[in-house]
Amino acid sequence: MWIHHLMPATHRYIVTLAALETISVIGGRVTPVPAGLIALGLLIGWPLLGTLITLDDDLPGGWSNPNGKQRPEWLTGIWHLNLWVCQGALVLLAFAFDARESLANVFALTGAAVVLGAIGFPRVLAVISERSPA
Repeated sequence: MWIHHLMPATHRYIVTLAALETISVIGGRVTPVPAGLIALGLLIGWPLLGTLITLDDDLPGGWSNPNGKQRPEWLTGIWHLNLWVCQGALVLLAFAFDARESLANVFALTGAAVVLGAIGFPRVLAVISERSPA
């Protein structure tokens, strides 16, 4: 894809997450579905469903792992850190957007998101940067 040549992997990662969060918030404003539920579907549900659909491809002898020597990405800690901590933080922010009538809920959800993001994003971005070709 042409965009891979224009942006480093870390920038693509950030832009993708920002786009999904933006879609969630806009969707929460123009549809009756809360932004938090849209974010939950896009940021947690979509990757989980995609992983379940392609699970057999990653197992030894599968399309992505014909010789059985490749460790599936979903078995790595960084995959789980990204999904549950980083993307989970963005889901919490979307729920905070939905809770904007209650300042206490907004602060609690935003605070939890900031803590999760501070834990997860530096490590995930470091791994993405390490894995990217120079």
